[in-house]
Amino acid sequence: MDSKQLANEKKMLTILKINEYLWLVFIVISVVLTAYMLIQGDRNQAIYFLVLTFLSGFFYAFKKRQRKRHQKRIEEGAGK
Repeated sequence: MDSKQLANEKKMLTILKINEYLWLVFIVISVVLTAYMLIQGDRNQAIYFLVLTFLSGFFYAFKKRQRKRHQKRIEEGAGK
């Protein structure tokens, strides 16, 4: 892997990390909103935010797995 390609791969890795952290922020926000809606007594709205929490968790796990695979590929390619 040449240096330009390695630099591009590292940029992509940074973007994947940022994306992963954004999904983590969405999880925190949706948990807070779910708790707020439950305290306010609006259970129907809370269900939507609870679904959003699980969806965000799924996407967080997916992006984390994607980043780890990409990072492993970079490490294997840099070793060659």
